[in-house]
Amino acid sequence: MELVLSNLGMEAIHPKAAQEIRKSGIKLRIKNTFEPEHLGTIIDQDYCNPRPCVEIIAGRRDIAAIEIFDQEMLGSINHDLEISQLIQELKLQQVNKESDANSITFYLTGSRKKINRLVRLTKQKYPTAEVAIHKTAIVSAIGSDLKVKGILARTVSALSDAGINVMAMHQTIRQVEMQCIVAEADYEKAIQALHKTLVENENHGSVIRRYVAA
Repeated sequence: MELVLSNLGMEAIHPKAAQEIRKSGIKLRIKNTFEPEHLGTIIDQDYCNPRPCVEIIAGRRDIAAIEIFDQEMLGSINHDLEISQLIQELKLQQVNKESDANSITFYLTGSRKKINRLVRLTKQKYPTAEVAIHKTAIVSAIGSDLKVKGILARTVSALSDAGINVMAMHQTIRQVEMQCIVAEADYEKAIQALHKTLVENENHGSVIRRYVAA
């Protein structure tokens, strides 16, 4: 979980530090500054909440979604490999990516200058492609076990009820994180909506306290 948080830009955990923490088997406790009495969430290599639930809502707003649409992409992995190489050469951080038959989107952080250069280089390499930049934010629901029936529907409903459009959504089979892509302007509202629906309304605090005390 510490790697998930560092990938989202959590200032308290540098990505390389998170890797060393995990390798060394060091437990990490995340606490809320405004709730000092709460025992918080322990991140541990062997940790698993007693019942499946969302434990943390986190995210970052400085995400550039680079969307590449090209009919020539069908059946080829060259676009993914070659653009990923450009991202690495420009030293941009890739937070996530998604693809379908004829498009691929990279979610990146970095300077505007480097982002624009990536777009120019991509257009030069693939002249038939349509390349667009979207200013987005990622809001994530994170937990050691998110295998909760209907949780995706509740997540989308919470954002919809708050008047927020979900631009994209990601969840892996491992089910420890759900990432919602929203417009950058909706970042704070999305954080509040998901925290209220997936954390506050579930009263997770007592569950975490019992686990830590044990």
